[in-house]
Amino acid sequence: MLRFPFDRVDGLEVAPELAAVARSNFARLHERRSTIFTADATRFDRYRDYDFLYIYSPFAASVMARCMARVVESVDDRPRTVTILYLNTCCHDEIVATGRVTFESIARTPHGNDIKVYRLT
Repeated sequence: MLRFPFDRVDGLEVAPELAAVARSNFARLHERRSTIFTADATRFDRYRDYDFLYIYSPFAASVMARCMARVVESVDDRPRTVTILYLNTCCHDEIVATGRVTFESIARTPHGNDIKVYRLT
C-alpha cells in the first residue's frame, strides 16, 4: 500500500509482538505515513478515519461479522464510501451480510490469490 499515493497507510494488529515487528519494519524504511495500532479489530474505534481497508484473511467468520459491524457503525457516524480490498477471501458471506456492501470485482495477485473489492456506503 505504500506504493500508492495514500496520505496514511496504517496497520491494525492484535498481537503486540507482531505489531512491534511491523513498527520496526516501518522505522527501517523511514516511513512516516504509518501507524501500527495494537488492538482487537472488533473494538477498534478509529475505522471512521479510513476510506480504504485492506484485509488479508485476518480472522474467523464470527470475528469478521463483528468487525464489519464496527465498520458499518463508522460509516453511520461519518457518512462516506469505504472501499474494502480483501485478499484470500474466506469471509465473503459475512461482509455481504451487512446488507450495506456491494461486491464490485475480483482479481488475482501475481501469486494467484483472489482479491475481492467491495464498496460500503
